[in-house]
Amino acid sequence: MTKLVIEYCEVTGFAIPEDYHHLKHLNDFDLIGYNVLLELLNTIENNSDNNIFFVELLPFIKRRFIPYLSQHLRDTSSSAQILNGLLNTFPNKSASVDWKIIHSKTEIELVSKRPSLMSSSSKYCDIYLYSFMLELLVENEAASGKDILSVKLPFERSHYAKYVDIFENVEFESNHMSILVRKPERETYEPESRTIELPNLTLIDQVTAAANTIDVNTLNLKSLSSLIGISERNLQRKLCSAGKKPTAIIKSVKFSRARQNLIRNKGCVKRTAYECGYTDLSNFTRLFVNITGLPPREYVKANTHLFR
Repeated sequence: MTKLVIEYCEVTGFAIPEDYHHLKHLNDFDLIGYNVLLELLNTIENNSDNNIFFVELLPFIKRRFIPYLSQHLRDTSSSAQILNGLLNTFPNKSASVDWKIIHSKTEIELVSKRPSLMSSSSKYCDIYLYSFMLELLVENEAASGKDILSVKLPFERSHYAKYVDIFENVEFESNHMSILVRKPERETYEPESRTIELPNLTLIDQVTAAANTIDVNTLNLKSLSSLIGISERNLQRKLCSAGKKPTAIIKSVKFSRARQNLIRNKGCVKRTAYECGYTDLSNFTRLFVNITGLPPREYVKANTHLFR
């Protein structure tokens, strides 16, 4: 979704800070912390002359993202199944989404947890989730807006400021965001209440997500440990105990970015090396050889289908 926001900024002529430029070249399946998106949206709101920038952005995001969600939820046949399916579909591109599903015999509740302290930018998370959920539940032929029993938001009305009118029939100050829907009679088979939670991301996944938010030109152990908020020595120790060296994560992220840029540049090795911060082409070549067994030019020849 971060890439969609950046794309919208380019379409509307809003110049985003240079710190975010590299994010548009991430692979669609690269993990990234959700806080990065929230910080970007907050930056836009604070620097845009358009007071309704975010309101205008929502339909753009919906047009691109709702079809993706709908495709993954095409086999659902009720509001309850949509919520259940979203647990495994919506958060999997972010490293910092904390969701759970609570089943009872007749109802199902999707809960998006919130820490006790969040910045003002956290309102965007609630607005996105609320908008996507309502569109999926109301517009889906198999579901029905009448199945929605309650929608709760974690903060007071003033937290959502000028966007508060987007919400209808919601409860504020509920600690977490949640949507409760009724199950159809054919699905009321739960013998007792149960909770399904997303598995916690591993330390390696969390560090990888952090590395993905740093421009490869400045990605190193120092910048990575600084972003995470621990010392270089402590980061090395924690990762080694998890079976991974930080240099291996850094190298993997740099290669992934280099490969994406090489594809985008239609196989131009010099330009890609420069964009990835390699002033010495031999170091760039060494990166490819270590991971693929081939120098960049040979990699391009062996994968011509990627560079058409």
